[in-house]
Amino acid sequence: FVKDKGRTLMYADALAKLTRMVASINSHNELVREGAVWDGSTPSPLNSADTSHPIAFLLQLGDLIDGHEGDAVRSETDLDAALEALDELRGTRVYHLVGNHCRSVPTAKLYPKLFGKLDYGDARGWYDFAPAARWRFIVLNGALICRGAIDHSDAGNCEASADDTTKRNPWDGELGSEQLDYFAQALETACVRDETVVVFCHYPVALKAARERHLLADASHALRLLDTFEHVLAWFAGHDHRGG
Repeated sequence: FVKDKGRTLMYADALAKLTRMVASINSHNELVREGAVWDGSTPSPLNSADTSHPIAFLLQLGDLIDGHEGDAVRSETDLDAALEALDELRGTRVYHLVGNHCRSVPTAKLYPKLFGKLDYGDARGWYDFAPAARWRFIVLNGALICRGAIDHSDAGNCEASADDTTKRNPWDGELGSEQLDYFAQALETACVRDETVVVFCHYPVALKAARERHLLADASHALRLLDTFEHVLAWFAGHDHRGG
């Protein structure tokens, strides 16, 4: 466990909690398939009062592992354990994105494990999909350029502009110009299709959503795109443990 400003962060319990979550989703989906009501004999479903709809997919917001600084082998072992737990989901698809702690695993191993099953998007972790008619979910890799990555040869190529509010920290991440170009194109395409957009990225971009030093390093570039396209409904992020 780790002490953080009076709170105790129980990282060692995370895998057990993930396993219980998977069991709850499976229980929920089973009730939906059977048209039954939860009677307490199976792991508690997510919402025992509503078994009319299965959980079609889940999208995790990054940092699936805490990682071990400088130890790629142990970090990869942790990642494999988490992915094996998620593989037990029945009838629920998992979409991944990258957090800075994920970058404790070299990208040559990390990206195939997280995105190897995707047949669209970029193999480095940015893609979009339509969960329903007239909706577009855009997933971005905010840790594409990450100073704290174990394979951080790209960390010196920071492209954030001088007007960005963030300062350089080991946990900083940025999209980079290539991914920003993709983001702009995906937003424009969704606009032409009259789709409502929801964006998912490990890093927040708005000051009210997180502490300043935990924002995406090139947040100003992303915000300018968000301001250009009014059909964006929300930006979901993680990263800052305390939230906004």
